[in-house]
Amino acid sequence: MEREQPLAASEELAWLEKLLLADSRDDWGKPLTVDELLATGSGAFEAFFQEPPIGPVPEYLIAHLSVYGCVAEYEEKIEELDRWKASQLSRWLKERVGRNWYIAGKVYQLHMKKHEGLGAERFWFTVIEGKAD
Repeated sequence: MEREQPLAASEELAWLEKLLLADSRDDWGKPLTVDELLATGSGAFEAFFQEPPIGPVPEYLIAHLSVYGCVAEYEEKIEELDRWKASQLSRWLKERVGRNWYIAGKVYQLHMKKHEGLGAERFWFTVIEGKAD
């Protein structure tokens, strides 16, 4: 298994900017689970899973069009891929909680909270500098 190579600061900043801009509804101020982030960002997040820092998708998870199994097996593969994407994005975000980034003239800080018994962590950004008056 390949080890994730650390990103240069400018690359990480570019990825976080893509992440912030992918949410067209601007929901980053409210806590969202990774599943909600994936649903909100829909296709905009696909690039995250094709190349580092999060991807590429392991070959065994790629659901090919020529499946020799039944529809249920194909759907199971898609669900497994969705779980992989959620766990990878969650891990990547957890590693960046509490850090600040200067993006588009503002300083953002990433936060996370986990509700007892609910399981899924929720992530959100707050603007800590550069707020509009």
